[in-house]
Amino acid sequence: MEAYLERGRKAWGGLRLDSERFALRVAAAGITEQDLAARSEEIYLAFACADGEPEAHRLFEQHFLSHVPRYVSRFQLAPHLLDEVRQRVRMKQLFGERPGIGQYRGSGPLGAWIRATTVRVAFDVVTQAGQPIAVDVDQELDDVWRSFDGDPEAQLIKATFRDKLTTALQDSLAALEARDKTLLRLHVVDGLSIDVIGRIYRVHRATIARRLVAIRGRVFEDLRGRAALAWGATSADLRSMMRMLGDEIRVSVGRILTEE
Repeated sequence: MEAYLERGRKAWGGLRLDSERFALRVAAAGITEQDLAARSEEIYLAFACADGEPEAHRLFEQHFLSHVPRYVSRFQLAPHLLDEVRQRVRMKQLFGERPGIGQYRGSGPLGAWIRATTVRVAFDVVTQAGQPIAVDVDQELDDVWRSFDGDPEAQLIKATFRDKLTTALQDSLAALEARDKTLLRLHVVDGLSIDVIGRIYRVHRATIARRLVAIRGRVFEDLRGRAALAWGATSADLRSMMRMLGDEIRVSVGRILTEE
């Protein structure tokens, strides 16, 4: 632990964080040895910021908040709205009873963490201002997740979220009623079209289509709740992660339904 602490101290100049408090925070946050080894410097700064250290706040402003205009450049924000975004991100991450940055776990770049927050805040600011949104917010968040691709820990990060999503998905599918699981199994595992399923159930294909859409909606809502509770993911984050993992998630759905 001391080696990781020293790396943080060296990275951020004169910033000092108590070694015992650092170790307690790492343990309380459940940070893995791999994440700590990969991003101890960013974790160190995040903890210092969460503790309200003025120098840590200054470093955060210099190295991360200064990039807010770049993070949301495609939103084409007017200067006063850009200032509002920056201020909201600052307040969300650094202040309050539980500063947002205290939730950072080192499973990805701190810059990507801040960028994801900034995109969501920009969306809220533009919406509240009653202005048209110039970008696809989901696509912006996709870009955040895909920014991990150039990082040495990219595959580890993807594997982490793949495992989390698969576990949550298994629980969400298990929560479905038996008849819904049967219908989903016919479509996903057996590969039957809605026309064939309609003939099996002796109903119109449109009825089957509506039921499948409703089932998917219930699964997503249940999964969203579990993801938000387990690791703070928003609906947009969840959609981005699922698109990023793509076929892997579909294979997981098929496997889970087969094992039911």
